[in-house]
Amino acid sequence: MKRVLFVLIFVFSLSSVRAQTLTTTASPEQVGMSSTRLERLNGFMQRQIDEEKMAGGISLVYRKGELVHLQTYGYRDLEQKLPMTEDTIFRIYSMSKPITSVAVMMLYEEGHFLLSTPVSDILPEFAGLQVYDESAPNKRAELVRPVTIEDLLTHTSGLTYGEILGMRSPVDSMYAAADMLSGNPNLEDFVTDLTAIPLRFQPGERWHYSVSIDVLGRVVEVLSGQSFDEFLQERIFDPLGMTDTGFSVPAEDLDRFSKVYSIDREKGLTEIQPFGGAMSFTETTLFSGGGGLVSTVHDYLQFARIFLGKGRVDSVQVLSPKTVELMMQNHLEVPFNSGEGFGLGGAVVLNVGEAAEIGSVGTFYWGGAANTQWFVDPEEDLIAFAWTQMFSQFSLNPGYRIAVYQAIVE
Repeated sequence: MKRVLFVLIFVFSLSSVRAQTLTTTASPEQVGMSSTRLERLNGFMQRQIDEEKMAGGISLVYRKGELVHLQTYGYRDLEQKLPMTEDTIFRIYSMSKPITSVAVMMLYEEGHFLLSTPVSDILPEFAGLQVYDESAPNKRAELVRPVTIEDLLTHTSGLTYGEILGMRSPVDSMYAAADMLSGNPNLEDFVTDLTAIPLRFQPGERWHYSVSIDVLGRVVEVLSGQSFDEFLQERIFDPLGMTDTGFSVPAEDLDRFSKVYSIDREKGLTEIQPFGGAMSFTETTLFSGGGGLVSTVHDYLQFARIFLGKGRVDSVQVLSPKTVELMMQNHLEVPFNSGEGFGLGGAVVLNVGEAAEIGSVGTFYWGGAANTQWFVDPEEDLIAFAWTQMFSQFSLNPGYRIAVYQAIVE
């Protein structure tokens, strides 16, 4: 069966019991926030449902070590009127990328490579890569320099995503013609097929969203000697108590798996099967570190706390403080967006005024294709989520960020 690849928390024990739920641990006032003002976040989320922009969602605010806001809205299954719940399982798509990046940096700490290490030193398939050049013989030219691990982490590798994300170039057309984003049984075969296609541009030339993080999943497999899913389970999910995060949803948990919606001009909110239904999150051997994970807000808060805790979550030291600092620094010469750079696995706010969005310098964030949004703000000691399962031009960001930050009063 073909599967499309990619796209684009906080526990009270390390129990293996599934479907863990969250409980607020303090009032907003105890951590310098206003309960009255936080109601505006509820208002924002509820308006999206009332205006039929989404079927259901969850918002969460964690500040100064306390969970002070957690609210569900609407339905995870609109047709059957099944309410959104705290343990609803979401397709987090590209929010898989920061998790994969942390896995890679764990191996970095163990001395397996430098950020400047050529990927070909680990994956020999990358040794023969070429770059697309309209003026070159056969429209292929040699690389000016090899693709590095840092290039993969920062989306400056020259790889792309193909036409599935609306990208248009001769190389993206090659991805489509080769059916690059479906049918591969595993990451090894995916990398083999991928490296037969030229890069879209020279490594390091610019930022361009791509399958780079998925290649890193294969890097993890080669260096660790484990399948990528096993590595994540053993090194991240189990230690952090992330019991509902993985590449598939067990049959016994399918009732908690949210449906995905889009807006039909005639029918309104309509359930869809993203990417033709090929990415169904049933049993798979193609472990997409770029977009293949499902999770819950409970689990992802556990993960996000790595970035506030300087690599530590409760008694678990996932990464060192200096490694986390390195991940949250800008690694681009040219801004990713106005006022924003890109770190290792996520975007970084560099200038609040230029970004024209409320927040703090140093905020680290990324989102998922079905509208799962999150950010970590070390200056404010803050994590916030706004999650739904919605494919459309509508986005919960930046509206939810405004609602979160305006509630800070101290």
